[in-house]
Amino acid sequence: MNKTISPSTAASVANRVYDIRKSYDFSGEFHNDFVRNFKVTNNQIQGVSGGLINQLLNRTTGFALTAEGVSSQFKNHHIIGIRGTVFACLERS
Repeated sequence: MNKTISPSTAASVANRVYDIRKSYDFSGEFHNDFVRNFKVTNNQIQGVSGGLINQLLNRTTGFALTAEGVSSQFKNHHIIGIRGTVFACLERS
């Protein structure tokens, strides 16, 4: 039995990590393979990032989501999706 997640599933998990920057509501949809094989756990990882002000005010945001396998194919498997940095592009006139 193949125990490899598809690139589409991995991409959907990577994309949903950014939803936890604002809340634990995963508003975006996961890929169908993820929904069939995994469920998001309650063990999301939070931390403080940004400048000094954020650190002084202890402004925490989500950094990673975790999921556990629920299908027979992925039983006892876990996914950890870790957010990176989002760069904003500025247009120059």
